[in-house]
Amino acid sequence: MSGRNHRLVWDEKWGVPYIYADDMEGLAYGLAQAQMRNHRDKILVLYAQARGRSAEYFGEKSGPGPNHLTKSPEGINFLMSDCFVRTMGLPQLGRRWYAIQEDEARRCADAFAQGLNDFARDNPALLSAEARRVLPVSGEDVLLYWAYIFLGLHFGPRRKVVEAWLKGSETELTAPGQDFKSAGSNGWVIGPPKSASGNPMLLANPHSQWDVDSITLMEAQVAKPLTAKTLGDMDFMFHGACLLGLPFLALGCNQHLGWTFTMNPHAAMTLFAVPMLGEEHYLFDGQKQAFEIEQQKLKIRRADGQMDEVPLVIRRSPRHDGAPVLLVKEQTALVAQAPALDRGHGPQQYLDMMRADSLDRFRAAIKRMQLPNFNLLYAGRDRDTRTGHIFYFFNTHTPRRPFGDYAYWWKVVPGHTSATLSSGILDFDELPQVIDPPTGWLQNCNDPPWTCTWPGHLKPESYPAYLTPVFMHLRAQLSARLLLEKETLSLEEMITQKHSTRNEMAGRVMEDLLAAARRYGAPEAQQAAAVLAAWDRRAEADSRGAVLFLYWLLAMNTDDHLATGLFATEWSVSRTAPAMEWRESLRHPTGLKNPVRAAAALDLAARRVVEDFGSLDIPWGQAIKPRVGEYEISANGGPGDPMGYFRAIPLPIPLRPNIYGGVLPAQRIENEGGENFIMAVEFTPDGPRGRVVLTYGNASYPGSPHAGDQLKFLENKTMRELRFEP
Repeated sequence: MSGRNHRLVWDEKWGVPYIYADDMEGLAYGLAQAQMRNHRDKILVLYAQARGRSAEYFGEKSGPGPNHLTKSPEGINFLMSDCFVRTMGLPQLGRRWYAIQEDEARRCADAFAQGLNDFARDNPALLSAEARRVLPVSGEDVLLYWAYIFLGLHFGPRRKVVEAWLKGSETELTAPGQDFKSAGSNGWVIGPPKSASGNPMLLANPHSQWDVDSITLMEAQVAKPLTAKTLGDMDFMFHGACLLGLPFLALGCNQHLGWTFTMNPHAAMTLFAVPMLGEEHYLFDGQKQAFEIEQQKLKIRRADGQMDEVPLVIRRSPRHDGAPVLLVKEQTALVAQAPALDRGHGPQQYLDMMRADSLDRFRAAIKRMQLPNFNLLYAGRDRDTRTGHIFYFFNTHTPRRPFGDYAYWWKVVPGHTSATLSSGILDFDELPQVIDPPTGWLQNCNDPPWTCTWPGHLKPESYPAYLTPVFMHLRAQLSARLLLEKETLSLEEMITQKHSTRNEMAGRVMEDLLAAARRYGAPEAQQAAAVLAAWDRRAEADSRGAVLFLYWLLAMNTDDHLATGLFATEWSVSRTAPAMEWRESLRHPTGLKNPVRAAAALDLAARRVVEDFGSLDIPWGQAIKPRVGEYEISANGGPGDPMGYFRAIPLPIPLRPNIYGGVLPAQRIENEGGENFIMAVEFTPDGPRGRVVLTYGNASYPGSPHAGDQLKFLENKTMRELRFEP
């Protein structure tokens, strides 16, 4: 495909686009065309939601189950989505952000929008009549959707906090959260001291949910100039994954360097409880203050095409920088303040990150602090000196707060006083970061920065107590242990370690669990103990006992990603203080706190497994079968939290531990998402080499041959060769 100053070449076997142009806006145009070919209606639905007009286009709700409009098995409440978007002021924010863009970023946004519109014009039969109602889209829509992602990443993990605040009242939570409530990731970077070849290496391993649209990843390669056909012809190349609806690639590598993101535990959004004085005023510092009040109307499309209208009253608090009132409960307003809404230059920062050819230039790009959150892990070889580097950065828009720890600011805080107001956000140099640690490696599995390498390089006491919590959950511990098991790693060895299906929790509690079953268990628990004793403590497709152990954990009813209260001895950062005992800290938590309860839970689990599968020792891969489109596989791997699997596989909904976020000071956990984009890259003096896979396939529209066609790589623990030419 050619035109609009771009060339689009397809790897037809896997549906991966290779896009060439002479400038970044040409690449943005081509990326829009590629996204529309592979995902179609879903992109327009995302833009409709970002506008706050999705109920106007599609009706109050989408039907349950995946369809042409959405992947969500639960369907989407479009009216709720519109109410939230309008209340949070996203339409105005998108217009403001579009107006302040640098010329290049604005041109890219406009080119991307034109690419979407041109595809729709040229391929009308490939889009549904419902989706075409959203057209045309504009560059402003592109920035609006970026703001929608920005807000979702802040609010999604706090849903449980808001639900807890509402408990006992008649007020309903009118805010979507399915797309952002739970997503995890793993990431490794290996520096020259740890690399068998001396070359820096990157493992990008996001684990977002498979069945939501707004965090669907698509693999692509973009390169300049238009005539390039090999890596040697390219003056710019980037291969990686983009989020649907955005005109740049979010993670991956160019010729010299690459990076990945993991969701980080932070409490950047502040939730204030503000006492109201009637409908139009509130109390602040002992004085009566007036809300800014705006009246809007939401349109809802009926089945006959006619429109209903519902009123929407939006209140904003001037004393909280104009933050909106999200909900009202018994004359108390919940004000949701998202930080740094004036930082709308994320698209330009991404473009600069993609073009960086050294660590210094990469850090100069991210110093702009335009991205709302993420742990960032970098590996690369400087273009000029060929020097290899690795780098970790805890990126967040955390407000500079007057007092308190993380747990305090994670929950709803008093909003009637200036004592809880913040002043700006923490700067780049105030946030945790590590360059080239002596260990030669950095990791993150949604854990705080203190455990990014081991022994620890960063100290919690050197940073504000409200920045992020202190913990090292089992997934992060297994990550560190997998890296520590080998003195050095080749690219192939790194990939092998990454595919581990070890259950870290089983290694910590199994002996106590078996002893408890023998001493306190009913006959069913005794039989279950025999199965667990023979289990290899992995989640391979043929592993017998993994299903039973999962059911035991569900029966224990843990409610957070650390399985707090389960273990006899917990992990503590204090265990890492003695210089010679840091390895010992990776053996905690350990043991069972309540053996009697554990035995009773095993009895219950045994009966449930037999009821569901007819056998106590059902193989893992017979019970857990991920499916995308027409493809289905036998699983290997399991829920990262709290079990500690490094290889994350999304479980059937009834088998997912209900632990996402909660009112605890946790944020991103791993029990609903799973392996999606996996990229392993080595940066050699002659350029990058590596492997890649997008597990759920590079397309999502019903009937696509690429919806699920890469699942077999997940089943076989294999990856495709990473190619840098069509």
